[in-house]
Amino acid sequence: MYIHQNLPLPQKRRFANTDVNAFITALNTMQVNACMRKQSFEFRPWDVLEEINYLKDSEVTANTENIGYGWHSETEPVIDAWMNSNTPVFTNWAGLISYITIGNGPEALKVPVIKVNFGGDWEIPICAVIYLGKRHLRFYTPKVGNVFNALSNDAFGNDEQLDDNYCKQLGYTYDDIMEQCDFDEKSMEQDIASCFIPF
Repeated sequence: MYIHQNLPLPQKRRFANTDVNAFITALNTMQVNACMRKQSFEFRPWDVLEEINYLKDSEVTANTENIGYGWHSETEPVIDAWMNSNTPVFTNWAGLISYITIGNGPEALKVPVIKVNFGGDWEIPICAVIYLGKRHLRFYTPKVGNVFNALSNDAFGNDEQLDDNYCKQLGYTYDDIMEQCDFDEKSMEQDIASCFIPF
């Protein structure tokens, strides 16, 4: 069951760098700076979001207890093996990168992103992407095709009463959403593509 198919595509546009090497360089620089500041070589997946300070950059909020990489349609975030690794500093950024295609035919451009799932144990995970803007790494949460409470802009499971009220407006029950709701990856990619201005 998909929801949020009829939400309008984003009006606010964001500049997104198409240079994958620049993206990887920015990720490596962020990691080195974080390790130097903490005086530790420990760097874990959730540190990526912490360094981007994504909550200031995202309209939709969820708990970050569970971080997964690559969109998945399970009801729980998929925890990458990286999280459970004993290797403190991650270097294989290229292995996490996906591409969002903008435009058609030979004029199409591809923006490198890292797809992220995040949420608490009691929440339905939300999908988002990390990308490189004009100067900094940024974070974007697509609305169309995603799974969250569009009235409160929180993950489902964060507030049962608010979720129940929103579900009734959609014609579903709270249990319908918690048990049967799924992401629509194609719609989310269309949302992202309409938001990004590639350069």
